[in-house]
Amino acid sequence: MSRRPGKARSQQGSKWRHTSTLALVLLVLLTGCATGRGEHLDRGGGGPASLPPQLVQGLLVELDGFEALLLRAGVNAPDLLPPGAEDFTPEDAAELYDVLLSRPVTLADFGPRLAAASLLREVMEREDELPRRALLARVERFERLAVLRPDGYLTWALSG
Repeated sequence: MSRRPGKARSQQGSKWRHTSTLALVLLVLLTGCATGRGEHLDRGGGGPASLPPQLVQGLLVELDGFEALLLRAGVNAPDLLPPGAEDFTPEDAAELYDVLLSRPVTLADFGPRLAAASLLREVMEREDELPRRALLARVERFERLAVLRPDGYLTWALSG
């Protein structure tokens, strides 16, 4: 019995495709995210860069992790941010969720917007208030999480 030359060529082509696909995957994994500049490397993780104090109504204000996430997600009006000293209620979360959905989605704020929407939905599902400390702990869960943007690039969930 003789082997058919077409079948041997087909096996070689399949092997070549498999090898090139593997090489492409390794290249993507080794080069990292196309949108990052490597700022996270000195912190040892992929969390958000700290925000400098923000100018709010003529005063410099230090933001906590949840407020910074909301700003990165597109809630740009400082008067819409929840007061830092108070517990966060499901009603507050529903109000912020509506504001977040009314803002346009950009690729730059896709990761933070996804994380903020997820946190706000969690709070809305609760029946009681969530202490600020617990809310900040929930924000920290997203610190090393990367999400896939619609254009195919990876982005950090908290910093975009």
